[in-house]
Amino acid sequence: MRFVTTLVLVTLCAGLSACAFSREPSRTPRTAIEQLLLSQAIERSLRHLSLPLAAKQSVTISIAGFPHDRSVLQTPFPSTSDSQTNQQLSVLRHQSSDLPVMQGKVEARLGELGLLVYPLEQDADFRIHVIVEALGTEQGQSFFGMPPVQSVLIPFALPELTLFKAQLQRGYARYQVDIFDAKSGELIRSTAWYEGSAFYNQYTFLFFITLEGSDLVGRL
Repeated sequence: MRFVTTLVLVTLCAGLSACAFSREPSRTPRTAIEQLLLSQAIERSLRHLSLPLAAKQSVTISIAGFPHDRSVLQTPFPSTSDSQTNQQLSVLRHQSSDLPVMQGKVEARLGELGLLVYPLEQDADFRIHVIVEALGTEQGQSFFGMPPVQSVLIPFALPELTLFKAQLQRGYARYQVDIFDAKSGELIRSTAWYEGSAFYNQYTFLFFITLEGSDLVGRL
């Protein structure tokens, strides 16, 4: 009997072991690591930002991007008054935009370049319009081992047996800048796009050995 049980376990491990790779957006509110990834991606892109404007010239900032760059998958409570809502349905709840953080960091960078940043366009000589092409995080996972199993042949559940797992996170920012004359609205120049990225990865070997790899400065 012991031999049969052992044989069944070995067969299940061999048949259920797998190597897979998947990538999908996060379905949770921004974690501290995700916030750091985005912040440092923006900061690294701004290191290369330069504008053909002299110091002490006044500018105002406007920014444009996709209105909702991330959503959260949320399951509402079912209503007892409607039989059709007894099944819990997944809905999308939009989160606040990350663009205000982007704008604040751009304003600080322009201040470092010697420009005077004014909140009102009528008080400034130029309007700096930032078009955000991408600002967000990505997550990926690769796994080799046996996923958790609830078998009808064995009277207990088998936990996940991880030979190797890699959980990958990356923050990415990409944008371009248009410079307008604040009085006439004339486009003076459009820059090439700027980009920056940061990553934070976690690795698991042989069930419980964990390692981290990241280029975040002063990470948690």
